[in-house]
Amino acid sequence: MNRFFRARYLVALFVSSLALLQPPQVSGTDPRIRKLLLDDSFQSAGMPKIFSEGRTSTLALVDALDDEDERVNLNAQLMLRLLGDERGIQRLHEWYEKPRPILKVINGPIPVPLRQWDYLQIEAILARPRREWRNDAINYLLALAIDGSAHAQELQKRMMSTAPEDESTISQMVANLIHGQQQAAACGVGAPQVLLRRNAFFLTPDERKSATIKQLAYANNRQLALLSVAHTFGNTFLVVLKRAVGCWKFQSVALYSTNN
Repeated sequence: MNRFFRARYLVALFVSSLALLQPPQVSGTDPRIRKLLLDDSFQSAGMPKIFSEGRTSTLALVDALDDEDERVNLNAQLMLRLLGDERGIQRLHEWYEKPRPILKVINGPIPVPLRQWDYLQIEAILARPRREWRNDAINYLLALAIDGSAHAQELQKRMMSTAPEDESTISQMVANLIHGQQQAAACGVGAPQVLLRRNAFFLTPDERKSATIKQLAYANNRQLALLSVAHTFGNTFLVVLKRAVGCWKFQSVALYSTNN
């Protein structure tokens, strides 16, 4: 080996040695929360566990938004939306607004009341060609039905009147909302599972009878309830109920997919 190539070899070896001596990159995410967000059985294990901690997990979930692992990032978004804590949603929307090369927004629950950020997303959906409507349109239709404010009602009418008729999932949801709108704003009494069996406005009456409804967790001193609703050969929905005076009201409903 001549002197020139030997020198280059020694420099490369020195650089490699320095790299080995560098401490490994450590995520800023709370290790316990990170493990739950990465759980292979996230829907049945990590999700209920984090939800049961309620608002106490908000700051850790906000920190997890900047995790280098996309799964951690997306599941942190999902949990902040499920909990619907005002501080958490505000921090999430601020995080969405930060400039970055690529932003992947989870297609998930939208807690009510809707915020200005949500209304901007709905206007963006309405500006798309109908063929480009996706499941985020369904979740916003569900959120508008629950919100029930004058602004929400006006946007809901616009979405329902322009929804693509050749997309079966969206068109079916529009039909369900036409018949179940009053139930979306209902304040029901009884156990959450019983209430959903009766007031799952996002399903047809026959689907409600046959749906598999699971209680996943409670949070905030049992003021919030998280449930999953699935019907045979159909979709799975995540539902959050919030306790009002003597009854339960919908806080969010979302079509859930592990491919979100």
